Amino acid sequence: MNTFWKVYISTIFLVLISLGTEIASAQVSGYDFRKKYVVNNGQVSGTTNLTNFPVLIELTDNDFRTTGNGGDVESPNGYDIVFTSDDGSTVLDHELVDYNASTGLIRFWVRFPTLNATTDTEFFIYYGNSSQTTDQSTSSTWDSSYQLVLHLDSGSLTDATVNGNDGTDNGTADAAGKIGRARVFESANDDFIQIPDAASLDITGDITISMWHNPDGFAGGPDLVTKGDYNAAYGTWYDNSGELRFQTDTDALNSTGTITNSQWNYLNFTKSSTSGRSIY
Repeated sequence: MNTFWKVYISTIFLVLISLGTEIASAQVSGYDFRKKYVVNNGQVSGTTNLTNFPVLIELTDNDFRTTGNGGDVESPNGYDIVFTSDDGSTVLDHELVDYNASTGLIRFWVRFPTLNATTDTEFFIYYGNSSQTTDQSTSSTWDSSYQLVLHLDSGSLTDATVNGNDGTDNGTADAAGKIGRARVFESANDDFIQIPDAASLDITGDITISMWHNPDGFAGGPDLVTKGDYNAAYGTWYDNSGELRFQTDTDALNSTGTITNSQWNYLNFTKSSTSGRSIY
């Protein structure tokens, strides 16, 4: 069975509306250009503003190509791309995941201090700074509530958070993913990724486990994310029918539906002290 999966603690997909290109003024020193974008509030779940929320910014723009490819970005790695809030000067933490110098594709996770649920959230992308030659990514893109973030992109098993819960590959292979790249897990070969035991992962209270997963059959009921033994800590998996299970210590919760075979499924397992456990 070929299984593709990505692990995120949280993910949101938003509609971005470009409001045009500007010649960058003095707000962020050294940058020649900026563009204003809008996050449509209709794409923000619920009616309460989200705080310190990492948003995936993925788009392709000819202006984001390097100067050698007809664009305005100076760094071949996209290092001279930064994000600010709507004031044009407050730089937002980001993590650069992927950049294509010839097409202008950018893929960043950007932490918004506030993502408004009732009005649109505006922000700027600055680009074109010949003096910026190093990666400006920071682990603070994922705040202290995130204990582990693995993108599994291009073979990287590095934890994006400050916790350093990096994985070790045991037989998986690279493949196209829902967001960038992913990993193939062959159940017949017992492929897995292992992360060393760490205090930051000894979570006994509220927890959310999220991932993109594309199953190729349900035989064998593989584990998805599991910490500890089956009668301790927490575990997520599905059975031979595709029904999901979320176990904490000795108590297992079964989903009311099943995942869909041969397509990407966004899975969430949550445990809350106020509302109990949920799978959706």
